[in-house]
Amino acid sequence: RLQIYKPKYKLTLWDIREVQDCRVRRINGEYQLLFTVELTNIRGRTFEICKNDVNGSTITRGDIFMRFYKLKNVENAHQLQQTLMDELRAKGIELDSECDDDGN
Repeated sequence: RLQIYKPKYKLTLWDIREVQDCRVRRINGEYQLLFTVELTNIRGRTFEICKNDVNGSTITRGDIFMRFYKLKNVENAHQLQQTLMDELRAKGIELDSECDDDGN
């Protein structure tokens, strides 16, 4: 599992170099969308970031995310999460609850 990057502030388009993949995780009964990204200031390493740690306009309109959505045949993060959840249900997979690196 990749290290989850917890930023001190909401990430913007300038902070994210590339979006490589995504997945859904379950924490405290809630599902979260995670993106596998390469960050601008830490080249050569990939991290997972939570959708909630990215600036809203970056997630909805940022070209880096729009290209990624197009690759996944969706239009936004909500559709992406629904598609991933539908794929898990179709395969009969139920996610176990995960813990953050800080124990939550």
